[in-house]
Amino acid sequence: MFPSKNRSRNSSDTRNGLLMHVGWAAWVVLSAFGWTLILVQELPGQTSGDLSELHQFAIAAWESGQIIPGPLSSRDDSKPAYSETPRGAILVGFDIALGQEGVSGLRPIYRVPTGYYSTRGLGVFAVGTERNDFVIQVRAKPGYAVGAVRLRQSDAVRAVNLVYRKVKGTVLDVEDAYESGWAGNTKVGNEVVLEGHGSAIVGILAPAEGSDRVPALGLNCLLTSLSGDRPSATTFFANGTKETRYAADPSDASSEDSEIPQRAVLISLVMFGLVMLPVLVLGAWFLAVRGRGSRRRSGSATGQLTLSARQENSARQENSARQEESARQDVFSRPETLARREASGRPPEIRLRFRR
Repeated sequence: MFPSKNRSRNSSDTRNGLLMHVGWAAWVVLSAFGWTLILVQELPGQTSGDLSELHQFAIAAWESGQIIPGPLSSRDDSKPAYSETPRGAILVGFDIALGQEGVSGLRPIYRVPTGYYSTRGLGVFAVGTERNDFVIQVRAKPGYAVGAVRLRQSDAVRAVNLVYRKVKGTVLDVEDAYESGWAGNTKVGNEVVLEGHGSAIVGILAPAEGSDRVPALGLNCLLTSLSGDRPSATTFFANGTKETRYAADPSDASSEDSEIPQRAVLISLVMFGLVMLPVLVLGAWFLAVRGRGSRRRSGSATGQLTLSARQENSARQENSARQEESARQDVFSRPETLARREASGRPPEIRLRFRR
């Protein structure tokens, strides 16, 4: 009896010890796996590593000017007077100031290769009166960025809801997304969706910078997107209709930019022609008058030369005739000639010539 009890007790102790060792080993493995996941998520360079490719793409686009401004949330066709695009920055959130009528200021939060970065902002943030309002911060979790902005627009922006999307390389995944929730007054105005269509947002636009409100909002986006669509602003009206406005085509902008120098050259040529035409006409008239006067002077000089030549010829003829006459007189006045005439009984010949 006793030996059998000891054997059963020993076998049960062996099983219990084995189970305990297996449990301890499982706990160690699971703990190591869990701590590994926590450390990987909390590494300071992990978020920057997830966005490194997008940062490099944004830097290249910033240097080459491959950034397209989207339309503003307002429908009054106001020109954006404020635009910012920090180098290599990706929009990941906003500091939102809330006043009595809703949103009174927006300050963008960007992710840059060295960490988070904020600019001066719009509305009360720009004028430094945000301390009088309630300020909240909405920011994407690591690996995500702002891909679209939903807001309420009346005479100004009254409420904001950010749409975060997963970063995949140089674009944002429109299927993997979540929202921050509304902040502000959602009971006024029409809903407007500023959409990047998969393009990363690298800056903001606004009609004005400093005020007690944000008149409207726009987004600066990279050109690359999953769908190939340009940034847009869709307004949803209370009657169920909607209106979508797209950003200008970059090729059209480049053609307009190329037309500007051509217009400038054409205008310069026209102005040059208008200035130089009278000068050329006056110059031609002056040269014609001067040539006519020179021809007159040359004609009078030619007449004077002809008259002097005639006078010289007549004087030369008179001199030659005078010399001939003097030679004849010399011959008749010689002594031998006179002697021969006297011997012959003829009187000396006397010739009288009168000068004509």
